[in-house]
Amino acid sequence: MIVRQQTLKDFAQAMTNFLRRTHRRPTWRGRGEGFRIVAIKPGDVRRVSRDVGKVKVPKVGWVRFRWSRAVADGVKSYRVTRDRAGRWHVAFAVMPEPIVGPGTGAVVGVDRGVAVSATLSTGEPLSTPTLRRSEQARLLRPQRKLARARRGSNRRGKVKTTIAKLKARETDRRKESSPTGGVCS
Repeated sequence: MIVRQQTLKDFAQAMTNFLRRTHRRPTWRGRGEGFRIVAIKPGDVRRVSRDVGKVKVPKVGWVRFRWSRAVADGVKSYRVTRDRAGRWHVAFAVMPEPIVGPGTGAVVGVDRGVAVSATLSTGEPLSTPTLRRSEQARLLRPQRKLARARRGSNRRGKVKTTIAKLKARETDRRKESSPTGGVCS
């Protein structure tokens, strides 16, 4: 019941913002957008082991997840989402401490290229990792299948999931190699 109530509260807030003309008209949520849980009690998030945690989802019970980052004290809410590759994610909402930027005051230019993704004016190359050649070759076959599959068919859905898994691997590599660890500011 909490998930449905929170969805209705979010919709009511979106409509209020729209009628005040501060935001655009609310749109339908996508299928994989997930849901938000608010008003968490202190015992609703537990650490089972070094890599595994549990979170209590209303009407479902305890759900295990991989503990990839530290969860700060004072978590007020979390969002459960599912990506295109079929993986479920739990994101905890916490107000972060302000981060002080680097105080060098130097200006650095960025040059976008073809062979190297970007090069700084200091000469430092920035590259974005992609799929290996074998993975790119493995991606071609499902893309051809997708072009021939009938829209709305079960086979098309399976092929799209296969492609999404390979693309998710590429995305994960980019996030792991970025200096912020995948966190955009």
